[in-house]
Amino acid sequence: MEGQAMEREALNILERMADNFRRHGHDMGDAVSARSPDRYTDPARYAAEIATVFREMPQFVCHVSQLRAPGSFVTATIAGTPIVVTRDDAGSLNAFVNACVHRGAQVVREPCGRRGDFLCPFHGWAYDLAGKLTHVTDRESFAGATLDDARMSPLPVIEKHGLVFVRLTPGPIDIDLGTMGEQLDSFGLADHEFFCDGAVVNDYNWKLAIDGSLETYHLNYLHPAAARTFTGNASLFDFYGDHTRFITARRSLAKLEPVDPALLRREVMITFAIFPTTFVTTPHDHVLIQTIRPLSVGRSEMVMSLLKPPGAGPETDDHWRKSWEMNQLVQIDDFAIWESIQRAYAGGFDQPALFGRYEHAIARYHDRLDAMLERR
Repeated sequence: MEGQAMEREALNILERMADNFRRHGHDMGDAVSARSPDRYTDPARYAAEIATVFREMPQFVCHVSQLRAPGSFVTATIAGTPIVVTRDDAGSLNAFVNACVHRGAQVVREPCGRRGDFLCPFHGWAYDLAGKLTHVTDRESFAGATLDDARMSPLPVIEKHGLVFVRLTPGPIDIDLGTMGEQLDSFGLADHEFFCDGAVVNDYNWKLAIDGSLETYHLNYLHPAAARTFTGNASLFDFYGDHTRFITARRSLAKLEPVDPALLRREVMITFAIFPTTFVTTPHDHVLIQTIRPLSVGRSEMVMSLLKPPGAGPETDDHWRKSWEMNQLVQIDDFAIWESIQRAYAGGFDQPALFGRYEHAIARYHDRLDAMLERR
């Protein structure tokens, strides 16, 4: 989205949000929706979600700034599959299952770094940055084995809008965000720089994190400190195929008239929800990325990272560190609520989950997820 188009979109966002304030309005869906609790506890459904949503669709791994330099790598475990993504000396991205072709040992144990090759810690077999086997210890003992073209199992990988995705099964990979992708480009997402990350494991079904992240109805009650700055339950939602954009404004926006497109980052916080489980949020001076990775039907990992803007030097690190710490404090409250819901459902609470008209983005997400499982 180029200059003038982005300015028009910024003005559109601000005017819609300001009008919402003036009318004391809300962005609401057409009807209340109910969902059975077993979608959060049923092992068979969970297995179908892993097979369909997590193994066949592109999964977010990291921001491209973690893989800019030749020799850089990032590891992750997604839906039980250990993976490693590398940038080779030719500048290409490679992804493969992080397992030695000898006997399946994990080859790369560090979460990220930079090196020229990989050495399996079990028996010293070595691989280049494209996953090709380059050394076999005591090669003569494997006479007759076909190892000349052996390599770690490759995975499809793609970079879009500064985000790196892999697919856990062979086949074509693409992720079409439509004009939402153009908006990410207009924020210069690919030019940001990785600052820090972290992961937290808790006892909740992965969809409870999705539910809690697609509404601000809870803001005034669960996050009262944040609600002093941002408006609760007054977000605007827009949909781009499977993906969602939602916008939350600072309370100060209500006092601005006329609105100025240059104030977009200062006055509103935009979250881009990339199906199935990744959220890119744009506070006024940095970017937060969160992705949810299921570990079992009732256990999930939230992986979070903070990106600082281009050109931000080390003298600004204290500021980004404080921003990171504030975000972690907010997440603690979310985790506790999601775990409490999971305990209730796992313990036999059988009342359906109700999604009100303010929570229509959650209902829409579940509709699209259900349709995907039905097509399987």
